[in-house]
Amino acid sequence: TTHAMHRTINRSPNTGGDDDDFYQQGSETQRLLANEQDETLRHLATSVDRVQGLALRINEELAAQNEVIDDIDTEVDRTENKVASLHTSLKRLANDKDRGKYCAIVCLIILLIVLICLVLED
Repeated sequence: TTHAMHRTINRSPNTGGDDDDFYQQGSETQRLLANEQDETLRHLATSVDRVQGLALRINEELAAQNEVIDDIDTEVDRTENKVASLHTSLKRLANDKDRGKYCAIVCLIILLIVLICLVLED
């Protein structure tokens, strides 16, 4: 700034060309800065678009995973109800004094094994 003041003081009234050069350089500097900012903004916009695309794909994947989890939860509830029903039947048969109850228990155990295999296959 001292140098600029020195130039201003030592300048004769007929040297108006220095001012024009100074303003042209300032204008050029501003234009270059604006171009650089525009380029930076273009890169930023590209990055934001990429992140948005990733977020949309992640959202779709999460929605699909939630559907799978809901299906598994439904199957577990169904199987739990079947097992509870078999348990009640086995309890009733265990309290019975009939010899046929052992045959029924074996059949129910086989049915339980089949049900478990069916659930695990899904």
